Amino acid sequence: MKKAAREETEAARRTQLLLDVMAGRKTASEAAATLAISRKSWHRWQKTGLSALLRAMTHGDPGRPRKAAEDPELARLRKLAAWQAKRIAQLERTIMIIKAASGLTIRQAGLPDKKKGRKRP
Repeated sequence: MKKAAREETEAARRTQLLLDVMAGRKTASEAAATLAISRKSWHRWQKTGLSALLRAMTHGDPGRPRKAAEDPELARLRKLAAWQAKRIAQLERTIMIIKAASGLTIRQAGLPDKKKGRKRP
């Protein structure tokens, strides 16, 4: 049996003993003897187990946890990249207008064909 499965089985056995003691089916001394530990150790385990159970059964904060705050430098760079992409698109339109005004056709200007997504020969 793998170590993780063995530990889970042992934890289930300890949990069952805890429930038996809490229900009055066994005494703390019997539970301690079953696990080959002292009564003092059993009471410490019992206290720890009940505290963990209480924490597990307590409602947490409602909703999804907040996302981690974005790095300010990364946010600044994203904003800059978006602005640059917008500016490039504006400049490409300006170039197209200037070439059109100078009498060049789209083919002569070497601009991409919008319908086919490729340059015209």
